[in-house]
Amino acid sequence: MSKVTHLAIKSGDLEKSRAFYQRLFGFEHTGTHRVRDHMALHLKDDAIDLTFTQYDKPEAAPPGPFDHIGMEVDDVESFVPLLAELGAPVIEKTAGGRIKFRDPDGLIVELIPKKKN
Repeated sequence: MSKVTHLAIKSGDLEKSRAFYQRLFGFEHTGTHRVRDHMALHLKDDAIDLTFTQYDKPEAAPPGPFDHIGMEVDDVESFVPLLAELGAPVIEKTAGGRIKFRDPDGLIVELIPKKKN
């Protein structure tokens, strides 16, 4: 079964986002790091990682308030034929066997291989 691992939300100011969500909900800040053309700040609770992204060039960011949604699946490659059938071809392959595609509304979805225990 698939599960949501993270929601990536665009931010104009990572520090303001961190302070707001930590104070309001008590999320734990688990790190901030660079990913290609943006910074990513991670806040976690017991179930999900809220990832806030701030792009070096705002015009390079995806449209809308969300950057992408991360979904953990058993076998990433098994989704590729179904994505093609649904008219949602892979737009990016990332480190660790991850792939990204767009849903019918243009939201980027990232499929992440399930961690082996």
